[in-house]
Amino acid sequence: MKLAANRIDGFVRAPDPAVRVALVYGPDGGLVRERGEALVRAAAGDSADPFRVATLTGGDVLRDPARLADEFAALSLIGGRRAVRVREAGDGLAPAVTAVLEGPGGDCLVVLEAGELAPRSALRKLCEEAGAAVALPCYLPDAAAMGRLVHEVLGEAGLSVDRDAEAFLAEALAGDRQLARRELDKLIAFMGDDLSDMRVMHTIACPIAVADADQGIKDIALHVTHARGGHGAVREAIWAILRAQGRLEHVMALYS
Repeated sequence: MKLAANRIDGFVRAPDPAVRVALVYGPDGGLVRERGEALVRAAAGDSADPFRVATLTGGDVLRDPARLADEFAALSLIGGRRAVRVREAGDGLAPAVTAVLEGPGGDCLVVLEAGELAPRSALRKLCEEAGAAVALPCYLPDAAAMGRLVHEVLGEAGLSVDRDAEAFLAEALAGDRQLARRELDKLIAFMGDDLSDMRVMHTIACPIAVADADQGIKDIALHVTHARGGHGAVREAIWAILRAQGRLEHVMALYS
């Protein structure tokens, strides 16, 4: 089935249990991977859980077409819904996907990640027309969508950006969402120690200096660590950022 654009995010967060196959495709490879990962987590809880998640490639399924249906029907050894993630999916997988859709039911979601598929694509048509499948297109973001991404990523870090800066970043980062996220992450924090870092320190949102940095670097830093470079300064900076975001206790609890 096809979903209206305004329903896609909701489906990704909480996929319909009646859906057996979700095809995530399109030219925005970053968004394809992001939505594929989110669907697997929503279905199985943890995308790295070997008992509840099987990861295949399109080539794996082409070499052994019955494997997809077998993985779909398999039961988790620890209980709970399973997910099968298939990367590099293409039209050659249509017969194997048909077997999943027409075969016995299973408490599992098959997530297919593919590149751009034409409207006549056998795999795309199958998932658009089947009642137990869904096709989720991932198009390259326009300026407005990229602006929302800039606002979202910086907001998650507890930072704000004015309208002009948001527009500039949206234009400069146009393209793959995942690559844009990585570049924004670089802008959020940078640790410097010498004058050669000053130009970067002036352009990023959270410049940090180590204790033994040049005084000119310290003067423009938002945070100066107590530790010297190479002696725990990075760890200290990470803790300072997490503490400012109110996330330090949560992260520490993961390791206790």
